[in-house]
Amino acid sequence: MSIRPAARVSAATPALVFALAVSAATVEAQQPAFPLAPNPPTGLTVSPFFEGWFANPDGTFDVSLGYFNRNSRESLYIPRGPDNFIVPAEFDGFQPEHFPPRRVRGVFTITLPAEMVEAGQRVTWTLINRGDTLSVPAGARILSYELAYGPMAMGSLPPVIRFEAGGEGGRGPRGIMSPMTFRATAGAPLTLRLWATDESMRATGASFPVGVSWVTHQGPAVATFTDEVMTEEPGGGEATVTVTFSEPGEYVLRAQADNFDAPDSGAGDQCCWSNGYYRVTVTPE
Repeated sequence: MSIRPAARVSAATPALVFALAVSAATVEAQQPAFPLAPNPPTGLTVSPFFEGWFANPDGTFDVSLGYFNRNSRESLYIPRGPDNFIVPAEFDGFQPEHFPPRRVRGVFTITLPAEMVEAGQRVTWTLINRGDTLSVPAGARILSYELAYGPMAMGSLPPVIRFEAGGEGGRGPRGIMSPMTFRATAGAPLTLRLWATDESMRATGASFPVGVSWVTHQGPAVATFTDEVMTEEPGGGEATVTVTFSEPGEYVLRAQADNFDAPDSGAGDQCCWSNGYYRVTVTPE
């Protein structure tokens, strides 16, 4: 098992995505003068993306959402509120506020009730940044965007994340939220842990390492992650990280576990990673 830097999460190649721009003219204006030239390191916008939808066993539907920060180096911070919101309002609140560079898939999901889907209703995520308003609708029952919980062609599945050994597990973009809210003091380190196991169903019996990366999902400042350690076990293991906050406030951190070394696993294939979330309350020094 290996620890993967957060930057790896944002380096995936775009694939299954949904149309997103509100203003085609505005988006066109953002393009570099030469289409094949690398994007500049700073100065561009971030757009919300609809990845696809899952049918849940209880009759509800999950829509998976990610984003594309066009900058090659600049991260953007767009706090929830008038510039970062989801409608209808009852589904607003769990979208990311921090956007590292490049395309990042499936960072959170929204669960839609069956009656809403049957009525053809959708949710819409809007980001307003650098003078542009960029929105994406997300709904279920669009066959081209249907995702599945089942194994990939060679049997790969998203790793299972647990917050205690043998505890409840979560898998896929929906993932799992830690049952406790952690408390920390600004400037003082906090240790977080999880268990990530690869329970894929490969006919060959092949085993691939599980990688874990950590990012700030919500909060007034970007947290610093250090001392990442993974305890090796067959098919997975325990991962720990030290996180330090520079400012007090309410935070949500996201851990991503993946088995992207498997030939049928990759962000562009919408498989196989899982999200684990932590709520942290940080008080002043």
